Formats: sequence, structure tokens, C-alpha cells
Amino acid sequence: MTTLVYLLPILTCVFLYSTSPVPLSWEYYACAIGASWLLTALVHWMMYKSRIADDEFLGSYISKVAHEEAWVELIHYIEQVPCGRDSKGNVIYKAVPRVRHVFHPEQWEMYSSYGTIQSISRSYYDHVCSTWGTPMSRLHFTGANIQGGVRFGQSYSFQDILDDYQSNTNPLLDANFRARFFPLTEEHAYENKVRNSHSIFKFEDISKKHAKELGLFDYPPVKQNFQECILGRQFSEEVHRAYEMFNAWFGFQHQMHVFILCFDAAKGMGIAEKQRAYWEGGNRNEFVVCLGLDGDTVRWCHAFSWMDEPVLSVKAEAYFREHEQLDLNAFCSWLQENISLWKRKDFRDFDYLTVSLTTTQNYLLFFLTLAINVGIAAVILHNIGVL
Repeated sequence: MTTLVYLLPILTCVFLYSTSPVPLSWEYYACAIGASWLLTALVHWMMYKSRIADDEFLGSYISKVAHEEAWVELIHYIEQVPCGRDSKGNVIYKAVPRVRHVFHPEQWEMYSSYGTIQSISRSYYDHVCSTWGTPMSRLHFTGANIQGGVRFGQSYSFQDILDDYQSNTNPLLDANFRARFFPLTEEHAYENKVRNSHSIFKFEDISKKHAKELGLFDYPPVKQNFQECILGRQFSEEVHRAYEMFNAWFGFQHQMHVFILCFDAAKGMGIAEKQRAYWEGGNRNEFVVCLGLDGDTVRWCHAFSWMDEPVLSVKAEAYFREHEQLDLNAFCSWLQENISLWKRKDFRDFDYLTVSLTTTQNYLLFFLTLAINVGIAAVILHNIGVL
């Protein structure tokens, strides 16, 4: 059907040829074909991009906070002002330069380690500043469009703390560092050709309804830059904090995001493969550890990721075979010690995969292209006086 939509302009030209009372010049036909192909290709591209679009979760941390003082922006514009009438009584206008003042209230922002910027409250800004205790830097923004010529602000940087740990390969071991470390989770869009390709990487299609019946997990939402990464069992705040900081520090350094999924051991290890299929293998940066629990005893472990060589998965599964008593704090420490085993999959390796539009998208593309060609034909016929 995709080929058919690009042949529709030919039918449009045939229709124009048979409808027009006078022969049309070749420019009309070229315009009909060119405009149709351009608009169709744009719609087709947008549909294709939606098929390969995916979101991953990135661990990061607050790298800087800034406060910008209130300021007034000067907007220069020209206003046409009546200044009399000419000999025929028409109003004469002259261009008069004007200035409009736009007030910008003070604002507080935080910068993540990825460079993204978000607005924060004054109280949270003060909390971060007092927790860090780092020197203040003055901010100056100059410009002709600023009343007074200068905007002022202040900032505090986490780099001043990081400088004290340059020789430390794992600053999370330091309690003072952890106390001043503010982890974040961000969502990031990327291209994932695997999820909708017809290849050996295609997973079993599991609907949300069936997933609920099986007891599988959906991705937890990111709320106020926080995301649960341990699902299926309640743990102490200390445990959740440990993994949150792991994903923020090591996740940022090594492009990794850990999820711990806790299942009833009686479901068997096959449930982990169902989970993998439901998450379509997981995102490119994810290391997912599925645990089969019988109380506080680990009966089985199955880890999955997109690593070319699943060394870390094999080692993690071996870890829980040797440590059957559940201790996620200890496992988090083990992950930190073995982070060198992680090698994130480069998804550019999947560029060769072919992703097709869905049946619904193909029909929608056809009818949209048909509407485009009808519109182009109507414009041309109106232009030559037929409509």
C-alpha cells in the first residue's frame, strides 16, 4: 500500500488531463506530483518516526542551582502614528520608535548532570544551597534589551564538591558525599528499531490485560524526577535510596539504569522471560534483575539486558545463587564493585533492521494522501477557472 500512495499523483494528473477543458502546461502536472510527494513523504516520515520512537530512563544528579533576580526587558518596536492628512484627505502616518517594558519575576533553577534545566521553588533552592555549603558565584547577564543594562543572579555548583573526590573512584562510599548528593531520573527519547521490527529480536506480544493477569510490571512513572527502581516488594528507605543513588552516579557515568523486579518464586523463572517480552527486551541502558522470592530467600534469579556479552547478567545470577538470603544493600555494593563488567549495547548496530507501518497507519496514510491529492487537484482546477 505504501507504493500505491506514491502513485496517486499520477492518477491526479490523469484526472486533471481528462477534466481540464484546455491543455495544461507541464508545470501544473509537475506541481501536482511534487507537492503530493512532498506532503506524503512528510506524513510517512512522521508515522515511521513514531514506530521507532522510544523513551529510556536516565539517572542523573543536580550539578548546579541558580537564582536569577527580577529584571525588566525592553522591547523596541515601531508604531505607525497618524500625523495629518494629504491633499486628498487620506490619513498620513509616520513611524515612531516605542519601548515596551516587560517585567520578569525572579526565578530559581536546577541544572542536571546532562545539562537539562528545570524550575524549582525558592525553598528547594535554599535547601540545596545550605546542604552543599559551596561558594556562591555571581551571575551577570548584559544586553541592550535589559533595563539598566545588566541582569544579576547567583549560582552554586556541585563541581566544587566533586573536586574533593577526584581521586575517589566511588565517592558514594563516603557518607558526607551521599548526604550532599541529589539524584534525579530523567526521561530521554531515542530511536529503537527493535521493538517494532520483524526480526529475530521480535518478542512475544503481551497485552496490558494479559500482563496484569500474569502479574508483570509496567514501567513506573517518573514523578518530580523520582522513579521507583525496585518493584514487587516493600523495602526500607535506605535500600531505595542506595539504588536511586547508584542509578544517578554510576548510571550517568556508565549509561546504565538498574531495575530490581521481585516475583513470587512459585511462578518460576519463566515469568522473567515473560517480563522481558512485555518490556520488549528493556531499553538500551537497562539492566533488569528479576528475583524469585520465597519470603526473604532468593530461589532463582534471571537478569536481562542488551549487552552483546551478558557477563554482568551471568555474574549477577551467580551472586544470588551464592547469597540466597535477600540483602539488596549488599547486592548494590556488589554492583558498584563490578560496574566494569557493564558494556551498554550500541543500538546503531540495529540500523539495518526494517520497520514497517502498521495496517492502521497504512490505511491512514492512504486516505490522507488521497485527501492531499484531491486538495491539489481542486486548487489547480480553481486556478484555471474550472471550479
